[in-house]
Amino acid sequence: MKRKHPTKSQGFSSVWDAIADTPEEAANLRARADLMRSLTDFITT
Repeated sequence: MKRKHPTKSQGFSSVWDAIADTPEEAANLRARADLMRSLTDFITT
C-alpha cells in the first residue's frame, strides 16, 4: 500500500537516545548497559 504522505525519519546518536523520554533517562540506560557489560566480562573471564 502506497502512503500518501511520506514519513519523516528522526536521527538519534544512540539507541538509548531513541528509546528514552529524556536525556537523563538515556544516560541512566547507558550506564546500566555499561555495568551489565562489565559484570558479564568479569563473570565469564
